[in-house]
This record gives sequence, structure tokens and C-alpha cells, in this order.
Amino acid sequence: MSATTSGISAGVDLHVAHGLTLGLGGGLGHDRSAVAGGVGEVNSDSQVLAVYGSAVPAPDFFIDGMLARGRLDYSLRRLDASAGALATADRTGTFIAGALSSGIDRRAGALRWSLYGRAEYLNGRLGRYVEDGAGIYNLRFDERELESLTGAVGLRLAWQRPLAVGVLTGRLRTEWLHEFTGGTRQSLDYADVTGPSYYSVIASGWSREQFMFAPGLGLTFSSGWDVALELGVRVSDGERVATTGVQVRTAF
Repeated sequence: MSATTSGISAGVDLHVAHGLTLGLGGGLGHDRSAVAGGVGEVNSDSQVLAVYGSAVPAPDFFIDGMLARGRLDYSLRRLDASAGALATADRTGTFIAGALSSGIDRRAGALRWSLYGRAEYLNGRLGRYVEDGAGIYNLRFDERELESLTGAVGLRLAWQRPLAVGVLTGRLRTEWLHEFTGGTRQSLDYADVTGPSYYSVIASGWSREQFMFAPGLGLTFSSGWDVALELGVRVSDGERVATTGVQVRTAF
């Protein structure tokens, strides 16, 4: 199985008081997961809207929060070996997510460092769907509720160097994450069977430890524009994920 994820997001921040910033943001995402070289496939599109805020109640101490609501649209394709045919289906879902983090943020000369902790919560619901194209081997999948509670401890480092065109910043972000929930079951049965589903699939590897390491570079121009590049690696039991992020922003 291989997966490719892409997305774009934008937001607006407003400084409402000394030490308090509120914001509104939204994003679009797309994910393609290929199974057995692309014979099976899962395509998903997501839309999300979020409100967030950051407060500095005391020097060098911060509290950040975020609340988001989103929608998911899936297009699925599965090869049924018994029927020798492709079964296809569409599925929709919704989710609510939130995060709360706090920590210390200090500067020592050209070095800025931050040590923080974060809690993330997700509650989602995937709708029921029925496959088409595999005859008597079509499956039906019942509605499923998803829940996740993750705790994280992280460290951020940033080192600045003045240049003729602006300020160059080297960055490093590393996190250790722990999932506290064990996942849920997906109930399913053959599409032409009525009544409660007999079969179920248990989430595999839902409760796990993860480690993330992400170095990056940023350049802040004298005009106020900021360009940043970040490369990331996330490692957990049975999973390796590499990410690349590019950010462009300005203050107005």
C-alpha cells in the first residue's frame, strides 16, 4: 500500500489585545492510497474550517487552541478475486477536531527555543455505503464512528543569521506522540444479506507511539514577506511517512 497526500490552507490572524491573537482558517486536501500497485484504490477529498487562538498570559509562556469542523468524500475501488471484478463505492463523513497546547518560548541571543506539550482530539463519523460491480460479492459497510486522543511533547529550535536581503532562519522541530484510544470496529457483510452485520474489521495499529523529526529553513525579507521550507519524517510501528512543506506569508 502506498499513499500520497496534498493540500492547501489559508488563514487570517487578528491581534485583538496585548498577548492575544485570534484567527480563522480553512483548507482543502486530497489523498490517494493505492493497494497492490493501484488495482485497489481509495481517493479522498477533505474540506475543513477552523478557528484558533494564541495567548501569552505571562512572559515566555504561551497557550494555543484550535477547533475545527470538516467533511470527507471518498471514492473506493476494490478487486474481488472471487468475482474477478472491480467493486466500487462512494462514502462520506464528517469530523470535529480540537487541540490545546502550552509551553515556554525563550530567546538566548540568536537562538530561540520552545518546549511544549499538546493534546489533540478527533471525533468523526463515516457514513454507510454499499459496493457495486461485483455481483453477489458486493459488500456493505455500516456507519462507523472514529475517536482519537493524542498527547504530544515537543521541542522547537530556531537560529537566526542576518543577510543582506533579510534574515535567514534555521529551524528544527521534533515531537513524541502517544495515542490513548484503541480504535473502533468496522462492521460489514454481503450487500444482499439483511439484518445486523455478521463480520467486523478491527483497527490495526491505531494505538501507537510516534516520533517526528522536521528540520527546515526560512528567509524573512526586508519587505516583510517570509518564505519557509520544512522536511519531515514521522516514524511509528509499521509506518514511515515523509513530508515536504512550503509556506509563504506576510503581515498586513
